[in-house]
Amino acid sequence: MPTTITALINNAALLLILSVIYQLTNQIKTKYKLLKQIISGIFIALTCIAIMSTSYKLSDGVIFDTRSILISVTALFFGPVSTLLTIVAAGIFRILQGGIGTFSGIAVIISSAIIGLVWRIWIYSKATKLRWLSIYVMSLVVHISVIACMFLLPYPESVTVIRQIIIPVLLLYPIVSVLLYLLLTQQQEFLRVRDKFKQSEERFRVLFNKAPLGYQSLDTDGNIIDVNEQWLDIFGLSRDEVIGKRFGDFLHPALFIAK
Repeated sequence: MPTTITALINNAALLLILSVIYQLTNQIKTKYKLLKQIISGIFIALTCIAIMSTSYKLSDGVIFDTRSILISVTALFFGPVSTLLTIVAAGIFRILQGGIGTFSGIAVIISSAIIGLVWRIWIYSKATKLRWLSIYVMSLVVHISVIACMFLLPYPESVTVIRQIIIPVLLLYPIVSVLLYLLLTQQQEFLRVRDKFKQSEERFRVLFNKAPLGYQSLDTDGNIIDVNEQWLDIFGLSRDEVIGKRFGDFLHPALFIAK
């Protein structure tokens, strides 16, 4: 048992790549939604293959890994396009791996994707509180399904495999799924705040530049770091002639005469 758990923990570490993919693909503009999903799907598919390549061998032709976590969370967060690309790649790779566990392995891939998509559409979207608990329940359902898929193995191999994996799969995998969910939602919130701040900054920039009065922005030493178009029109200068200069250099000398 310790060997099985250790192997699955090492395999689960590869799931962190999903966080990197989420971060990178969010650089793609929102209007290219389909392209974003396709690129995400390609990278997630490669990650899934990497996970399956470092799987834990239970017996000849029977391998085990954390693909069920990756695929179900992908379905929940990235949507159907990315999920479809992932399960196609994972299914082909599992067929190439061969062995008596091929059919059960493909069943795990398909069932994990279906449950994740169902959760995304009908359950997760309606949950407003304790969403992490919803993810925990989803992962339990996914991995009960994984255990059920092991019955596709010939008897008595199926019973032997289930005895080896049932405890780590039902105890460890839901926890890993929740941790991965929390990591992704933290990134999601950070990106949301960043985008909101960026939009506010852009609105301020428009107001600053289009204001009917001249405005300047100064640093702590009184040097100009920005001016709007009206300011430049008033002084008849270009931006290059102004930025970095002391604000006092543009004031009339009479203003400095003590009264």
